[in-house]
Amino acid sequence: MIHFVPVSVSDQELITQWFEDDIEGQKELSSYTHLASWLKLLNPESRYGWIVYEDDNAIGFTDLEKGPYGVGYFSFYISPDERGKGKGKQLLLTLIEKAKSLEIKQLEAGAEEKNIASQKALSSVGFIQNAKDKDNYLIYTLNL
Repeated sequence: MIHFVPVSVSDQELITQWFEDDIEGQKELSSYTHLASWLKLLNPESRYGWIVYEDDNAIGFTDLEKGPYGVGYFSFYISPDERGKGKGKQLLLTLIEKAKSLEIKQLEAGAEEKNIASQKALSSVGFIQNAKDKDNYLIYTLNL
């Protein structure tokens, strides 16, 4: 079963290990390896960071920011060893429920055009690709 645990200083080694040999992950999400900087951004009203677990096994992380008008912006990461097993979809389903509990009305995420796995995971849970931003990320949204 997938569940979220708030990220903490003790997760630094885990996150660093995930990115060590993950060239694509380093390109897009390397800022999360600077855990102290990420932790400074978190607050209980509008910015959340979680390590994602399946049972007792850490499989990735997600970052969610509650923006204006009930929109939640998020990133997610699945560790290299857990990719291709449907974990992204499971993470997103859990994130949707978490967002609802935080009274978020819409979720939005960006995905690189070449990141087919993220695009498939987002689409599989109902996200619609409806825009492209200035950095050429495909923008996906889901009304909750």
